[in-house]
Order: sequence, then C-alpha cells, then structure tokens
Amino acid sequence: MILGLCCAKNSEAWIADALRTHLAVCDRVLFLDDGSTDKTGEIARSFERVDYWRQDGLPRNEARDRNRLFEKAHALRPEWCWWFDGDETLWRGTREDILNAPADANTLSTMLLDLWSDEGHYAADWSHPKLHIFRYLPDLCAGYQWQGRGPHGIHCGGRPRLDAYQKPERIIAIPIVELHWSWMTPAACAEKLRRYREWDPAFRSFRPYRRFERAPKDIRNLEEYIERGQHATKA
Repeated sequence: MILGLCCAKNSEAWIADALRTHLAVCDRVLFLDDGSTDKTGEIARSFERVDYWRQDGLPRNEARDRNRLFEKAHALRPEWCWWFDGDETLWRGTREDILNAPADANTLSTMLLDLWSDEGHYAADWSHPKLHIFRYLPDLCAGYQWQGRGPHGIHCGGRPRLDAYQKPERIIAIPIVELHWSWMTPAACAEKLRRYREWDPAFRSFRPYRRFERAPKDIRNLEEYIERGQHATKA
C-alpha cells in the first residue's frame, strides 16, 4: 500500500486536484483539516478513498498535526508513506516509480516545481527536490516522530526524525514531479510572508521563505522541464 497523508487548511482552490492526482498513485489518503472555514472539508469528504478528520481552535503546530495524523497510519501498515500539502498536485509519475524502488531504499526524492504567474510556467530558482516519500518499517514505527522548528513547533519537514532508521539512509531519486500552486503571484507571496511573520517574527522556522520578499529571477516554460530530461532529479 502507498498511503498518502495530508494536513490542510482553507485550500479549496487546489484540494480537489491535489487529492485527485495523488489518489492516482496512493491507495488511500489520511486527511487532517486544521479548522478550514471554506469548502476544503466538504471537498475532501467527497472522495471515497479519503479518511477525513477535523480539528478546530488549535494554534498552528505542524509537527503536532503530522504526529497526530501519523498515529492513524499504524493500523494500515502501508509499504510507503507520502506526505503532500493541499496546494500540491501530482504532475508526472506513477505508482511503479515508488513500488519499483530498490529494496534497501528508505526515502525517495521527488521534485516540486513552484508555479509562477500561470499554470504554464515555474520558478526554477525556487523549485527544489522533496524528501516526503519514505518507507514504513513496522519494527520502527513507534519511533516515528516529527520535530518542529521555531516557536511551538509551527513548522517541520516532510520526514520523521528517525536516527536509528536513517543510519544509513539510502535516498533514491525517482521521476515524480509535483506542482506547487499557492505562491504563483507577488500578492500571494506577500500574504504568505505576512502570516509567517505573524507566527514566527524572527523567521526561525521559515527562514527559507524570506526569498518571497523578491520575485523569482529564473522563470521557465513548464513543458521545457520534460524536454530537458529534468524529471528525475538527483537526491
């Protein structure tokens, strides 16, 4: 089983496509709605293979939410787990890209392209590999923990902290590419920065996002990405 996991809030503009495209690869998706006030929850509940939970009135804490949602994954004992956000859609890739990974691979490197201006262009200088697909190892599942960064653990990475599991860690690059939709315009970036400054004024957990203070410089045509053979990025 490939199990998708998603925490989202107020993502109605993208959540249907995010779930639809990832369910083309994932067998099920566990979805945590962090108190949405739009139609995010209604849309998520409309998908047959999405298990939906909701929480309200809690301060932002990404590590807490990922740990809570992952507790629900243990009963399913998947082979692979894939974290994705509510504003990310799958653009290129198949189930076989994951299931055919070498037996000793425990983390898979994919690519996230930040769209810019419209759905046909991306910011090459903002786009980057992701390490959000990892193998579920039953003997070590109790040790899976996400550790937050910044005040109150408001942000964390896509993989759990697994010191024993990651020695050694073998990362394999696979030709899966996702598109990131919520930073497409200067106005959207300004709003993101406003929220991040509110949550973390010193940018202790969101330091990389300070790049949004300036527009990207390297804008490329999305179709050229495949033509250049860049779809299998190095880990």
